Amino acid sequence: MLAVPAAGAGATPGARLDAEDHRFLEELQRASSRFFEEQTHPQTHLVSDRASATGGPRKGKASIASSGFALSGWTIAVERGWVTHATALERVRAMLRFLAREAP
Repeated sequence: MLAVPAAGAGATPGARLDAEDHRFLEELQRASSRFFEEQTHPQTHLVSDRASATGGPRKGKASIASSGFALSGWTIAVERGWVTHATALERVRAMLRFLAREAP
């Protein structure tokens, strides 16, 4: 088991996570990462705020909130080894290029 300390220096452990907890968190993190991959527009790299019930891309408008979360999500995906640094960097650059040059 891994102890997760509470906030603050010298704090006592707040919760203990067992192997099942870690598997659940890994699965949740991977699913979250997949959401950003699946809901990212191929040209603008902006991200929809929700998926269709089938999990596929949803037609409609992108969300600036989801797009912002994607920026941090891609860095986590790189750290976890789910995408390459080059892939994440290109996604970030493409989104920022679109926002700077083409977004209304």
